[in-house]
Amino acid sequence: MTEREEIIAAVDRINEELYNKAVKKDKIMETLPQLGYVFYPSVNLISLSIPGEYDAHEFNLYCSENHDRKYYEKSDKYETFYSFIKRRWRDIKKNLDKIVI
Repeated sequence: MTEREEIIAAVDRINEELYNKAVKKDKIMETLPQLGYVFYPSVNLISLSIPGEYDAHEFNLYCSENHDRKYYEKSDKYETFYSFIKRRWRDIKKNLDKIVI
């Protein structure tokens, strides 16, 4: 599986999980976070969009030029995009909770 195919599969899986969780909790769909991806000839991007009252807040989760996916030497592989996105999402939530206004 190519990097782009893995990104598409991971993003689609997580978006489906977010949707199913929202339906189960009877949440309003306009408040549902959404993952997206953009592919350029030499760069792959993954972003998270969180709807706000007046606009959306965008977070870049991944850029293929400068990324922090974990590398496992024993298996000579990077962590899956699914695991990476989940980890980045937890980091963002944790950091947002620390903000004091």
